[in-house]
Amino acid sequence: MSNIIRVAVLSDLHPTDGSDQKNGSHLQMNGPESPEQNPVVGLKKLVESEGLKANIVICPGDIGNQGDPQTISYGWTKLNYIKDFINAERLIVVPGNHDHDSRAIHNKFDPKYILQELDPPFPSPEYENNTHFWAWHWNIIDHDDYRILIFNSSAYHGMNKEFLHGRISTKAIQSIKDKLAGLPEKKLNIFVCHHHPHKQEDIDFEDYEAMDGGQKLISVLDNTNNGSWIIIHGHKHYPCISYAQGTSSSPIVFSSGSFSAYLLPFHSKTV
Repeated sequence: MSNIIRVAVLSDLHPTDGSDQKNGSHLQMNGPESPEQNPVVGLKKLVESEGLKANIVICPGDIGNQGDPQTISYGWTKLNYIKDFINAERLIVVPGNHDHDSRAIHNKFDPKYILQELDPPFPSPEYENNTHFWAWHWNIIDHDDYRILIFNSSAYHGMNKEFLHGRISTKAIQSIKDKLAGLPEKKLNIFVCHHHPHKQEDIDFEDYEAMDGGQKLISVLDNTNNGSWIIIHGHKHYPCISYAQGTSSSPIVFSSGSFSAYLLPFHSKTV
């Protein structure tokens, strides 16, 4: 078993065509392909110059922008490209709120339709893994050196005002708990989701976007016999590492900053 597992985290790509300056992105589909102006090209240059490698590339959501099919497809293509040039064994990804057509702009009845039509298949290349993920909103990817549980915190977007926040249902929590109870310990366990499992009031005092049921999820991970857990999420574009509320074995929460979206003023706040 390897003693070092290198993980590259790239969240919230939000690619655009350059027309939306208010909610724009440095990753422009028709923009210049120079390292100074395209984040993917710049990352490739950095990887080559520094000789960087990663075992796993993780993207905790928002590979597209505002549910637009072209941006989702573009972001998915770029993530697979990054996985290849960084020599990763695996690309791990979950949908974000921007990857669902939650306002029925492009499809009148299926917010996730574009994700299920992507090539290569999303979120996993294996048919069985995808079937379980889309049926139950989560799936486990087991490896000799690690275990990764992927979860769709935007699964209910498209119903009522669910797009305002994330959610993990009581049923999902119980099914995850039951599954983990029968699995052996691993040195590295990673839970990947888009929405934050607890409020980030240090940058947004009226934070209403956190995952409903998130604290219950943390409690379940805190009390498993599978080894220590790391929760990796995106959504807030706020880089931060913290311990979740719980016991001495409480999960570490890795809040990912945005790979390329324009940042809002509150992202630079300090307390």
